Amino acid sequence: MEDMSGRREEEGSPLCCCEYRLEDGTVGHILDLCCDCEDFDRMVDGLVSGESLDQRRMEGFLALAEQRLRVPWRGGALRLPMEKVLPVIFIPMSVWLSSLHPAFMAGLFFTLPAILYFSARCVLRYRPKSKIFLYLSYTLSLTLIYIYEVKLIGLFWDLPKLVSPVENLVLVSGGCLSLYLYIRLKREGRRRKISGEEGGRYCRICDYMIFKKDHHCVWLDVCISQFNITTFTFFLFIVSITLLYLALIMSSAVCPGTLAGFGLVVVPGLCWPDGQTNRTILVGAIYAGVLCVLLFSMFLVQLYKRCRQSRRRS
Repeated sequence: MEDMSGRREEEGSPLCCCEYRLEDGTVGHILDLCCDCEDFDRMVDGLVSGESLDQRRMEGFLALAEQRLRVPWRGGALRLPMEKVLPVIFIPMSVWLSSLHPAFMAGLFFTLPAILYFSARCVLRYRPKSKIFLYLSYTLSLTLIYIYEVKLIGLFWDLPKLVSPVENLVLVSGGCLSLYLYIRLKREGRRRKISGEEGGRYCRICDYMIFKKDHHCVWLDVCISQFNITTFTFFLFIVSITLLYLALIMSSAVCPGTLAGFGLVVVPGLCWPDGQTNRTILVGAIYAGVLCVLLFSMFLVQLYKRCRQSRRRS
């Protein structure tokens, strides 16, 4: 074998749990993560000296980090896709930190928009085809489902039955309808990929010409065009209502409040509950509420754009 100093391993020879084979046949080690990376060294030197980030070096460093980030495994180290691993670590950790103390939750909610903004700029500039935002959406959705189904409702033998069957049916129906609209949205987006026809706009993320493209939604990894924007608008509305209902159910379960809207809605009270489980449920409710506000704002924007287009046609 040829290691970093020039040794090459024969094809087919076994690897230890910490080694992996590169495309050129050389064998690397998981401890080589930050070794012999010229792009990383120059990038750090440039930041220390006040220079701007070089796009080529940044792309080279990210590609090398994705290639070297691995975990020990029998028969050779397994590669960890960063775009899948980071969301799985970040979302549960942020929920756990927020549940420790109200100050942690407030600090995280104040800094989270800036983190998402700068990370989005960095990813879209250096790795435009990365699906990290899609996996963030998946991870956050699964986290909210876990908090509701496991922490609030419970599992089989320890069902606390804090949620009535009607409330649960409404919430599950909203989730199923949201999933159906998402699948339909993806299917309609694939059908509108064309090759150089008049009226198409190039999407550098999809690497296709999209007929009458509006924008590319990185959170759903689908191009929104004139042909699926109705489904997209309806999807935003249904998900917003479902998240609002989820936030009210979870928050009122740990912070009981008062009935409103002719007894149809429970408005939760203000509290910081005792117990890690109840705090996790409350944090999940706040996350669902914040997402509801953001998605409903996007729904209103799409509704406003549709109204303007209708007025122009008339």
